[in-house]
Amino acid sequence: MAEGDRRAQGVTLAAMAHLRAMVGDLDRAREDYRRGRVILEELGLRFDASLISIDSGAVELLAGDAAAAEAELRKDYEALDAMGERNYISSIAGLLAEALYRQGRIAEAAEHAAFCEAVAAPSDVFSQHLWRGVRGKLLAGGGAHDEGVKLAASGVEQTRTSDDIEGQGNALMFLAEAQAAAGRHDDAARSAAEARVLFDAKGNVVSAARAAALVSAPRRSARRFEHA
Repeated sequence: MAEGDRRAQGVTLAAMAHLRAMVGDLDRAREDYRRGRVILEELGLRFDASLISIDSGAVELLAGDAAAAEAELRKDYEALDAMGERNYISSIAGLLAEALYRQGRIAEAAEHAAFCEAVAAPSDVFSQHLWRGVRGKLLAGGGAHDEGVKLAASGVEQTRTSDDIEGQGNALMFLAEAQAAAGRHDDAARSAAEARVLFDAKGNVVSAARAAALVSAPRRSARRFEHA
């Protein structure tokens, strides 16, 4: 197989991994992104290999394994940083901020969200919604409710300018989490319900289930209170 074909194979495997993870086929997803990285590394394509975590990190976040997502993303973040790369690294930093946030490592999440904000191009919708969403959750969780919800909402507006349905859904989930952290549970349920519709349209079964759980969370809390 020609080098160009093998490069395309490596990149395609990573993209396929992301799609497989959306429907819960996690074992095959991991096999695909690992094979994709190996192919690119064998070809000596260090830059291309260092972008794999845009998909592999997403795979592990879909799997609910934030530590594995961090390992994938940090490896590529450090490689791109050593190259002096300041384009794709913003997206990886934003995803890394989310992986750290899910582990409760608030200061580190804030640091990487700030880096994403600093280097992301204004036209980079993906990076823009990541730092706004993570930082919005952090602010709302830290007591700056209005500021946090407003910032997360601006991330949703960023994604409305694109046709990235998954990105729109993820931005709405960031907003829902910020609203929940601010105690605005009805708003959070509405944002999560809108996200679920988008995930269903995308065929992202895993994220749709996560959104559905957030929709029902206020109701579960209310039932616990009623029976206390």
